[in-house]
Amino acid sequence: LRDPTTKPPEFRRTVGQITRLLAVEATTTVPTKDVRVPTPLGEANHQRYGVSTTPTLAMVDRAGIIRLYHPGTMRETELAPLIQRLLAEGAPLGAADVKSP
Repeated sequence: LRDPTTKPPEFRRTVGQITRLLAVEATTTVPTKDVRVPTPLGEANHQRYGVSTTPTLAMVDRAGIIRLYHPGTMRETELAPLIQRLLAEGAPLGAADVKSP
């Protein structure tokens, strides 16, 4: 980061990563509460949020990185191993990890 040969795009990317990590750490103790959010289904919401079907499953890690995106339904028996892998390894999950029903 402090290397004088670091190019501006790499510097900005690295500072952005550090910022996200600090934000995650700073908010780990922030209290949360469960709330019920009404979710109207319709074409307008599909377009607004970039989903192609309902349901659409997206797993986002604490840093805000999408680790799994799956349009359509998924059984718990399919999802549980993916969640366990993500928790154990911190590895990104991709389309190759998900099998359509």
